[in-house]
Amino acid sequence: MNINAVLRFLALLGAGLCSRAAQAQTETYLVARMGMEAASPYHLVELLQTRGPWIFPDVAYLDFSRNNYHELLVGAGFTTYQAKRWTLINGGYLDTAFGSAAKGAKYFLAYTYVVYHVSERVGGEVYYVPYLPLNSAGRIHHILERAKLEYDFGRFKLGAGYAGNKIGSDAWQNTPFITATLKGGRLGDLEFWFQRLPENKAQFQLRYVASHKSREK
Repeated sequence: MNINAVLRFLALLGAGLCSRAAQAQTETYLVARMGMEAASPYHLVELLQTRGPWIFPDVAYLDFSRNNYHELLVGAGFTTYQAKRWTLINGGYLDTAFGSAAKGAKYFLAYTYVVYHVSERVGGEVYYVPYLPLNSAGRIHHILERAKLEYDFGRFKLGAGYAGNKIGSDAWQNTPFITATLKGGRLGDLEFWFQRLPENKAQFQLRYVASHKSREK
């Protein structure tokens, strides 16, 4: 993949975002995740803003609890389609891996995010992202980060889902999970995951999302 073409795409997207920024209310999101398992612990922190259908800026940091591999992601996105019961969002990131195990790998991530509602109480999400290498140090990844269905009880949600990934020529890895979410209103939502990993291992995850809307002008 040509990194100059990716940069031109993001520049054009950013120009469109800036032209609309003054016309829409801004909502800021903080996302934090932590996975706890001896073989594959991780930390992720993300800060993003939405302006109407546009998502910009979107910055994230990821590590795997080791000092030799980290990722920094910068990107943008937009709402491609919105209907009564489902919404489609697409976007992209430039991803730079650093640390001694990263070997200077660079990627372009083109994600697809679907939010759906079967009924007033039942809904879920699907998030898929491929890692497309921009240099010879990277390997292609296919990551279905989550496909989940939840029931909303009012103050909390319970659900289950499927996740999986494939790196390079390795076999596809299945990682199904169950989830419970405490809804904290202005304080944000705290989600608990219990996920089955390959080789009958398990991982416990904490996921936190909080948002703040700017006042209308």
